[in-house]
Amino acid sequence: LERYVEATTEDLHTAIVPHTKEIFERLLKPLRSAKKCYCLGDYAATIALCGTVGEMLAILLWKINDVRLKGKPITEQDEIGIFGSSFENLGQDKRLKILKTFGYIIETQYSSFDIIRKSRKPYLHLWTTDLKNEQADALDVFKKSFQLFKEVTGIGLADAGTVKVNPLLMKLFENQEAKS
Repeated sequence: LERYVEATTEDLHTAIVPHTKEIFERLLKPLRSAKKCYCLGDYAATIALCGTVGEMLAILLWKINDVRLKGKPITEQDEIGIFGSSFENLGQDKRLKILKTFGYIIETQYSSFDIIRKSRKPYLHLWTTDLKNEQADALDVFKKSFQLFKEVTGIGLADAGTVKVNPLLMKLFENQEAKS
């Protein structure tokens, strides 16, 4: 219960979220599971799930921005030619550098993404890691993941209780609907 209270502050809550199958499966479900894991004391799982959320948010940022090459939308073949791989198949470090270079994230967002990225290795891949800060690190990574989720989706309440959403995300939803 104490950990639930820590992970359920006003900053770590939103009453509304944009909902598509992809948003639910790739962002909301792992965020919800990360919170459950934190509450149950499974901090390594919290960190792992938040790492997944960070990666999905980076990919979403790439998808919602109108990336162009010679005036035309960039294709996966273009990405392979420029980056050596599609954006989605790049490592998170490379993705973050690209997003920052293109101006799709600001320095504070880059820092949060990078902390999330770097948190996984010690807790999930190294035998010699000291686990004394695992709970605090898990909560910090959860907070950063949730804050990035809110910033990327732009979700919130505007004046007079109307809902606001990142217009780039709305455009992606509209394009997906048109293709259906």
